[in-house]
Amino acid sequence: MKKVLLAYGYHKSGHYSAVHAIEEELESRGIAAETCNLWEGKTQTIDMLFSIFRAFAARSVKQVPDFLIAPELLEILADEMHFGVDLQSYDGVISTHQYSSSLIATHKQKQGSNVPIIHVHINYTPFPLQMHPLIDFYAGATPKEDTDSKLHQ
Repeated sequence: MKKVLLAYGYHKSGHYSAVHAIEEELESRGIAAETCNLWEGKTQTIDMLFSIFRAFAARSVKQVPDFLIAPELLEILADEMHFGVDLQSYDGVISTHQYSSSLIATHKQKQGSNVPIIHVHINYTPFPLQMHPLIDFYAGATPKEDTDSKLHQ
């Protein structure tokens, strides 16, 4: 039986609802799904990130600043996040949150894994914020290429 690891954002909101719907669909097809929250027990890190995002929102900043999606920051966060999951024990990973997807990709590299990672973008913003070389497929409602091409018409 195939087995897929599912990951969402910081708390049980829209990202979790999407993962739950994916889980139901996979299981209806006979594929085992296991859900994980990388951020569990990391409230201080989450609070810091959200305070930054709230400050940008209050200033009507329309684009995520590069430093928030920089590979160096992802490395620091990945080092802080305990990830006791052997990615090789899964046939694939599906994540509904950009940070979670990128953190899993960073752990994929650290483990030397070749498990495919799919990022499903559920926000209304263009995606991906940044292409991670170890995320194999991006899906969602508003691809960045489509948004960019419409803006430049």
